[in-house]
Amino acid sequence: MSKIKLLSDDIINQIAAGEIITGPHSALKELVENSIDASAKNIEIYLKDGGMSKIVVSDDGIGMDREDLLMSLKRHSTSKLNQNNLFEIYTYGFRGEAIPSIASVSNFILESESNGISVNFGDISEIYPSNINIGTRVSITNLFSKIPARLKFMKSISTEFSKCIRVIENFALTTPDINFLVRNDQKLIVSYCKNSLENRISQIYTKNIFEKGIYFEESSKNIKAWGYLFHPSHSKYSSSNSVRLFVNNRIVSNKMVNTAVKIGYRNIIDNMRYPLAILYIEIDPFFIDINISPTKSDVRFRDESTVQRFIIDVVSKNIQKFNRIALDFSFFEKSKEEKETNIDFSASFPEKELGIVQNNTNVIDIKSPNRSFETSNVYDEKTVENVINTKKPQFFEENINFFGKVIGQIFDTYIISYNEISKEVFIIDQHAVHEKMTMNKKLDNADNNIQYFIKPEVINIPHLIDNEIKDTIEKYGFRIDIILSKDCETLGTNALDVCLSSTNSMVIVNAIPGIMNKEEAFNLINDVLDGKNNCEKEEYIRTRIADISCHNSIRAGRKLSQNEMTQFLEDMEKTKDVHQCNHHRPSFLVINRNTLEKEFERT
Repeated sequence: MSKIKLLSDDIINQIAAGEIITGPHSALKELVENSIDASAKNIEIYLKDGGMSKIVVSDDGIGMDREDLLMSLKRHSTSKLNQNNLFEIYTYGFRGEAIPSIASVSNFILESESNGISVNFGDISEIYPSNINIGTRVSITNLFSKIPARLKFMKSISTEFSKCIRVIENFALTTPDINFLVRNDQKLIVSYCKNSLENRISQIYTKNIFEKGIYFEESSKNIKAWGYLFHPSHSKYSSSNSVRLFVNNRIVSNKMVNTAVKIGYRNIIDNMRYPLAILYIEIDPFFIDINISPTKSDVRFRDESTVQRFIIDVVSKNIQKFNRIALDFSFFEKSKEEKETNIDFSASFPEKELGIVQNNTNVIDIKSPNRSFETSNVYDEKTVENVINTKKPQFFEENINFFGKVIGQIFDTYIISYNEISKEVFIIDQHAVHEKMTMNKKLDNADNNIQYFIKPEVINIPHLIDNEIKDTIEKYGFRIDIILSKDCETLGTNALDVCLSSTNSMVIVNAIPGIMNKEEAFNLINDVLDGKNNCEKEEYIRTRIADISCHNSIRAGRKLSQNEMTQFLEDMEKTKDVHQCNHHRPSFLVINRNTLEKEFERT
């Protein structure tokens, strides 16, 4: 007698449910996906106890006849695939697929076109009459109640409810033409009416966050990326949910993409924080694999390194559209309203095109019409024109520096300046600013400041090296050749003084950056060839250059002359990302009249 037996359909469905349904939010996701693929324009969701006790999803989409009702409860039933091609998936899945899994672990009711069918933890009823004749209604109760092993992994009601709301938000961000209504315990929670995507984002993220966001749209071979990058002041200390990624209009997660977005922000936020962003990627399904997880919640790109580099360049380029003061530093503790104030340089200073991506970008420019210039900290064309026409043209002739004119230096460490137009005082950390200036100059002039060796130096590496690292290292002033052990014989005995024996790779160093001595350069090369991916290696190189720049900068405690400080402000004006030092500390503080008057209780 065989020891191997086939599992029953009920057990198979419960196993499948364990892979697809991890909680109320994942069951809700499957049901809403079905409603969207059924061309619904109105989707109403009712939750009880955050979905723990009950989930009801009603829609006005294409209904299901008796045959479809029965077919949707069979395993592996779907209308998702086109000509049995597992990799060409353009829909979420019209009914079926996840339904039998959900029905095996709950009390499940499915109603459409005046017919209904119920399933009691896998026990299917006969078709019966229903009063639902438009669209479809699905009801789930007692999810996992007969499976204690699964039920014990459920979180609190508030946590599960938050996950359900996140699911609806994600759908709202991909289908702005659909109305969503969510109630929990008879209370109306959210209502997303048919609207523009911009209004949806503003509603979900709040108007304050949206108004400081930057819209971008870039494309490269086989891939298009667009979305919104949000102000660094809204970055988070947790990576959870900081970047929403939609690939071909499906919400997915991908650590590589999240890392790429974070690297793109590296010059304007602390390494411990994570940027807030919405990223939509359109790509030929041939170049991705969406089937690596049962819930289609993750995605794998065929060429991850190319996609990662593309995203880094896109983000790095477009964050230059942010205000040059990325964080609103203040000498005093600010109220919530003050912290929302930002300074817009875009009208005063031309934008610089950065990165390798050269497509159109737009800056969202939504300004409050009733702001006064003195308290808004916003440079706009009308204000500048008014200032020019009202007794202060000489200011623009003498000094158009945003940081104003030098007042003096305190503690031989901080430069004090005053801008007569914005009525703002700046307290500038001379060391923090100068190390940023120094680093930028080193990076900008890497190709023009190279030390070539008369005789190349050789480094033996005991493992194989990815040749792509050559391009990464050479961006910073190195000139190297990489030879793998399998290619050694082709070089000939006279080609090299050192041959590969027990090593797997050889790095021939022809030149090093002028900003480093030989020891620093060779230590850096050895450190970056440790098996990390190329983006991490590049970040490490930048960090080392930042440290070198720090040592070569003006130190705290050095007294500066008036001319030196004036020149300092002029150089500061030309420095990008000057709001923080190379180690992400603030490099200056801003005090305006409004802040002072609040502190002295004059308002």
